[in-house]
Amino acid sequence: MGDRVSYTRQDLRPASIGKLDPDTLHPRARALIFLPDLVTDYIEAAFIEPIAVTCLSQETQSDLSISALEVDPGDRVVVRQSLIHGATTNRPFIHAEVHLVVSRVPAGLIRDLRDSTAGLGRLLDTHQVEHNREMLWYGADTSNDLTAVLEGDTFAARRYRLVDAGVPLVTIVERFAVDLFGD
Repeated sequence: MGDRVSYTRQDLRPASIGKLDPDTLHPRARALIFLPDLVTDYIEAAFIEPIAVTCLSQETQSDLSISALEVDPGDRVVVRQSLIHGATTNRPFIHAEVHLVVSRVPAGLIRDLRDSTAGLGRLLDTHQVEHNREMLWYGADTSNDLTAVLEGDTFAARRYRLVDAGVPLVTIVERFAVDLFGD
């Protein structure tokens, strides 16, 4: 696969997420899997439409066991589900699931997260949070849970985490229909 982004923890892919052969995807869908940058920018360019992000749910929990986040007992974690969609057409593009350790980011970011129509990446930039992306795993998700918010019945999924000085800040799972860009 050449110099594509390296997924370092395919072994952490949940059993419910199947294998996905990226070579079977439309080239733009394959780019979404391997693009380490802001997916909202890519979607805006691909569909020539501004993007909006709608928070579907957000709550703060304690005592979650998320190995990729390396949380300590009692750490508060924001669990957020959001939908990335066209601002004009309202077409759903990507479902995102975020787990963010509250004590590792500025308080203002947490306040903005629920109400902003910007994606997490843009909020991190706005709040000047330094981070690197570590791509963890990708695969195919056939969960019926997504059909209520996304079009299609098979979804490409990828999980990555954002890390600052070796400390994980957030994990993100992004899912989109494998046929998002057509056949």
